[in-house]
Amino acid sequence: MYKRILLPIDSSSTSAQALAESIKLASEMKSKLRIVHVVKVGLPSEDDLEGIIDVGELTKKLHHLGQTLLDKSVDMARRAGVEPETGLLDAKKNRVAAVLGEEAARWQADLVVMGTHGRVGFEYLLMGSVAEEFIRVANAPILIVRG
Repeated sequence: MYKRILLPIDSSSTSAQALAESIKLASEMKSKLRIVHVVKVGLPSEDDLEGIIDVGELTKKLHHLGQTLLDKSVDMARRAGVEPETGLLDAKKNRVAAVLGEEAARWQADLVVMGTHGRVGFEYLLMGSVAEEFIRVANAPILIVRG
């Protein structure tokens, strides 16, 4: 039985499916649920961006969007009788999968539930896969929810 379920979320439909699955599992197993969102400025290096855009303002907006996403997820979980914890994590210059791996270990997650987009071909080459990368660094079982 899983007592501590970690759920990384983004604004995708697969993430929403993973949220629903996590809430169901946490409710059935009376598990703790921690919902996290990783903020990452995912363009060229911040040094390169500094002259083009206000990186501080962009980061502030990304934090606001992430917190809004977390708040909506908490509302959904509460309606199902689950009282989750949350975390807004800042990747800074680290890879998102590495940040999630550190959070899973720090929080001692028994299970990590995450959505995957199932990208292939050129889209995969362009975007990569956080889920696939996370599988390589994870120290806990992972439930992948595919869209």
